[in-house]
Amino acid sequence: MPVFPQLFTKYLAAKSSDSLKTTMTLYPLAMILIYIPVLFLGAFGNIVFPGLEGKASDAIIPMLLENYYAPWIGALVLSAVIAAIMSTIASQLITTSTMLLKDLYIPYINKNLSPQREVFVGRVFIFSLALLTCYIALSPPAAILTIVTWAFTGYAVCTPAILAALYWRRSTAAAIICSVLAGEGVLVLFMLGIIPASVLGNWQACVPAITISTLVLIVVSYLTKSGEEERRSIDEKHDFLDTIFKAENA
Repeated sequence: MPVFPQLFTKYLAAKSSDSLKTTMTLYPLAMILIYIPVLFLGAFGNIVFPGLEGKASDAIIPMLLENYYAPWIGALVLSAVIAAIMSTIASQLITTSTMLLKDLYIPYINKNLSPQREVFVGRVFIFSLALLTCYIALSPPAAILTIVTWAFTGYAVCTPAILAALYWRRSTAAAIICSVLAGEGVLVLFMLGIIPASVLGNWQACVPAITISTLVLIVVSYLTKSGEEERRSIDEKHDFLDTIFKAENA
């Protein structure tokens, strides 16, 4: 189950349980077809263009296309890359603006926001995030690999919370929040070197972060109780998921 936030909006838009199950089945296979060739491209690029470090290594695919393929092939590949980027960034902008609007702005700033005003504020968030994205793209703070490592590791730490929300009725909102904060906090301490890397041995930073995130989730779930409204919402969502899984096993 991928934990990218932008994918959850796509899952919620599924026409039926069958289309949702098809997506859940095919998505991991698509990721295999994408990420395995990337590993070989990186290894091959390191052989033919040795010594590339940091931001210089970000241009490895255009360099390979320029030196080993006809111009029209390079144009075709780069067009496909840009199309994939546009699809992803559109989903990410919409999802991020929705989270800012629904989870922060409306609950804590303006609870009586009208539907028309809600659309306007959402568009303002999208435009602001797009400007921020352009600024970061033009002046990246680090190499793409470093940025992706931070992002994907952060996503991985959310896995216990996602699984608990989907499969464990005993989990509470407080436990989910504490789990994510604890896991991400530990991850940042390792990534910034505040906790020395020697503590990890040969393990990645996400391993202790996910472990702590899971433990916090379990402990806080048993120490806290869901309110009546929260419990009703949890039961409704789990009942809906049960209908999907029962249909799958039928």
